[in-house]
Amino acid sequence: MDLKTRNGTLSPGGVFKLVAVGFFIGAGLLVLPIVLLMTLLSLVVLGEVWQGYDLLVMVGRIVLTPIILAAEAILLGGLTALGVWLYQKRRPIRLVEG
Repeated sequence: MDLKTRNGTLSPGGVFKLVAVGFFIGAGLLVLPIVLLMTLLSLVVLGEVWQGYDLLVMVGRIVLTPIILAAEAILLGGLTALGVWLYQKRRPIRLVEG
């Protein structure tokens, strides 16, 4: 991943990309297996044939989880980038090696 810098400082777009991608991958690794496990357990333990509205809820749970995670990542990344941008207006944030 390439992060953009301007005059030695991290750009708000770079901060957004770092936070949003990190959150999406980290939360996805935690949440997706739990959702899949809950769905499979409800199918196996109850042993019922899913049809109609119940089937729609099960499929919706699996399909909507990544969409919700992406929306949360965009929100968290955007708010963090806004906060860093406002902070940079008062004090510069410099990137240094070391």
